Amino acid sequence: MKNFILMSLILIVFVNLNYGQGLSKPLLDTSDLKSFPTFINSYYEISDNANYIYYDQAAPIIQYSISSKIAIVKAINEKWEKEINMDGTASFTPDSRYLIFRTYTDKQLACLKLGSNEIDTFGEVKNDQIISRNENEAIISFIEKKNNSLVILDLNKKKKTFENCLYYRVANNRRAIVLVTQENNLTYLYKFDINTEKKTLIWKGNDNIENVIVDFNGDKIAFSINSLFFLYDTNNEIKITPIELANEREFTGLTNPILNRFSNNGKLLFFYMNQSIPPLKSSKAQVSISSYLDGIFNLNPSLTRPHYTCSYNLITKKNKRIEHDNERIKKISEDENAFFIESAEGPSAQLYWNKKSRHKDYVLFIDTEDTVRIHTDNDNNNMSISGNFVTGSYQAWTDIFCTDVKKKVLYNLTSKLPIPLYNDFMETLETLKGRGLSFNTYVTPDSNVIISDYYDLWLLDCRNEFSAINLTNSFGRSHNITFHMIPDDGKYKRNKEVILSAYNEKNKQTGFYKIKLGINKDPELLSMGNYTYDEIKKAKNSNTWIVKRMSPTDAPNYFWTTNFKSFQPLSNVHPEKKFNWFTTELIKYTTKTGEIYDAILYKPGNFDSTKKYPVLFNFYEQESFKLNYFLLPGYTSIFYFNIPIMLSRGYLVCVPDIHFKLGETANSIVNCVEGAADYLSHLPYVDSAHYGASGGSFGGYGVNCLAALSHKFSAIVSISGMSDLVSAYGNIPGIREEIYEYGQVRMGVSLAKDPERYLRNSPINYVKNVTTPLLIVISKLDGNVNIQQGIEFFISLRRMGKKAWLLQYLSDSVSHGVFDKNDQRDLYGRMNQFFDYYLKGSPIPKWMTEGTSMILTHQRSSTEYDLTTRNPPSGLPIDSI
Repeated sequence: MKNFILMSLILIVFVNLNYGQGLSKPLLDTSDLKSFPTFINSYYEISDNANYIYYDQAAPIIQYSISSKIAIVKAINEKWEKEINMDGTASFTPDSRYLIFRTYTDKQLACLKLGSNEIDTFGEVKNDQIISRNENEAIISFIEKKNNSLVILDLNKKKKTFENCLYYRVANNRRAIVLVTQENNLTYLYKFDINTEKKTLIWKGNDNIENVIVDFNGDKIAFSINSLFFLYDTNNEIKITPIELANEREFTGLTNPILNRFSNNGKLLFFYMNQSIPPLKSSKAQVSISSYLDGIFNLNPSLTRPHYTCSYNLITKKNKRIEHDNERIKKISEDENAFFIESAEGPSAQLYWNKKSRHKDYVLFIDTEDTVRIHTDNDNNNMSISGNFVTGSYQAWTDIFCTDVKKKVLYNLTSKLPIPLYNDFMETLETLKGRGLSFNTYVTPDSNVIISDYYDLWLLDCRNEFSAINLTNSFGRSHNITFHMIPDDGKYKRNKEVILSAYNEKNKQTGFYKIKLGINKDPELLSMGNYTYDEIKKAKNSNTWIVKRMSPTDAPNYFWTTNFKSFQPLSNVHPEKKFNWFTTELIKYTTKTGEIYDAILYKPGNFDSTKKYPVLFNFYEQESFKLNYFLLPGYTSIFYFNIPIMLSRGYLVCVPDIHFKLGETANSIVNCVEGAADYLSHLPYVDSAHYGASGGSFGGYGVNCLAALSHKFSAIVSISGMSDLVSAYGNIPGIREEIYEYGQVRMGVSLAKDPERYLRNSPINYVKNVTTPLLIVISKLDGNVNIQQGIEFFISLRRMGKKAWLLQYLSDSVSHGVFDKNDQRDLYGRMNQFFDYYLKGSPIPKWMTEGTSMILTHQRSSTEYDLTTRNPPSGLPIDSI
């Protein structure tokens, strides 16, 4: 009996050992990138009736050559599915019976009959479009490249062909086509009625027709010959009449008229005119002049001639210049009588100080030529669809005002809202005095608007004639949940049910709630969980939605839902399941000044709590909202190391939230990162003697601050980061003063007013105190952070004998960060060697121990290990100045 029990135990142990070995999974490696498919960059569309979807097949992260592109077309509620070889994107016909696309290999136009394997091809074509008039039709048009024949094809019935077609235009009601053909050196202009199949000759002659436009119903056609406009009107007995273009004073200096479109009611003809540029006077001196009075300072202005929208009234025969210098049409009312004109001479980024950046917007009424000035002078003004109201503010995130355009009265819509006076959610000068208020949408009738107070949604009356209605009943603010409306058909009216996306700031969960417009009650919970949702679309004629969903341990996939409570999978691509995947954990750390903040701690899939792990830090601003993101593997993450790969290489990764005190950005960063580092040092599995950090762009500035002001880190990699706020303030190319004063860098004051503040927050001023080895990475040309920032820092570190290396990647493209895949692969190897040497005690590579001449640096990589030494040599300084 004892022998039987012993043999049974041995057998159980043997089975369990083999079972465990069979379940073991490998760790992720860069060699797996070519076979790691993802939907991250995929595109999809859903048919109008919600019966079908197509999406790009999941593609490997690393693709050096693409021989084909596969799309998946499948039935949502049935088992039918088909792969197609597709170039670009595809379109469903309005009757949801066909998918129109181009083949990847030979670029032919093709048509897939949904639910079957039938594919028709139509050869190489141009100007193809779907011209169906309703959901019961499937009509397409295209020009065959081989013979320039225009084909109008009813996929359910028949086909019509017109030879020698140069180009064509389709009326918006899809009932008429206007085409230009050429035969025997003559140009012909025809109109074809799709219903009656009647073809009418409009004009023929020896001249080329430069452009053609057609009105909504196909009754009016305008065309241009030698920059002269002509109008064809079926309701006019003369049929073709010349259009007398403007000679009024406001058109002085404008040339080259170009037809644009008809108004929807057919009363107006819109056209563009270009600003004429006088010829340059011959001079020995070629000089560019900038003045302190210029609204925009730009050493490399565009030489493209600006164009301005103008109109011709077909009834009054009058011309009107709509746009002038520094103006653009931002919105047109539904009846196309009210034009909202945005007007500013300076850039929006300088709204806080540049008086020429303040807006002088107005509403122009075309019929009377009256204008109404809008006094809210920020860049967030928004006109209602009727043209009766314009909402806006004097500063972003502050009180929202509404102008009654007809009455010329301005109302403050939000001054009495029972919310805090301040909500500095971005911790910048922009939000310091803000309330978190922003405009969402107008509600039908458009005398109502929906606004957000950062957490909750409110329904307001544009004239303050009824009290504000809190659509989410303060549920968001009381539960730390931010709500956002999910766009559907864009038409909102009272009592309509609206789906809201939701994000919980405390536990980082996301999901969906439902409200009814006009009702003040708690929103109805539909679902919340440890997911991230993206690319949400609704079918046009069905209450069916498609979402892309992911979690830290589930790769992005497509799902469909009708209620946002249950989600049915449409795809099932899970490359992460083949590997020992990592885990995420939300931790809370305390800074030295006593604040408690969030951070994400990533652990490898084979995490062993009995071991000691070196830790890599990465940060930007507040990043804990990414707790439920799926992180893709890669050589790098453009601006720092790749988290999944470094976890597989035996590191822990910590991403702390950074909170800022205005004017003390450098110390704020160090305070937060050191707080997270101190928290981790008390964990038994953390090797607190071996901390490393990497960041890029503003994160690159952040790790430069760590190098300057902290001594807790053994190795730092900085990519495209600022080091000297004084020189960066005016760098060209580069983002200039506004980001330093008012934006991300948070100085809160100009350089001239407080230079000491800029010096205090510049890592380059602390080089003599630096003890952490740095690897600085720049590109050939950077339009965001001038590469001089990295070069300055390196020169200063080198001069002081500090251990520092500079990598400059010389790919031809302008790059903020490291985008080129070959550059990423090289940086991956060097960054690993750098961190492994300082954090794991690995051998040191030769590129870290040898000075490399400019000639040799392009001939060899020097990534081989230097077995003659354990440490990099001391620096070069021999003097004491």
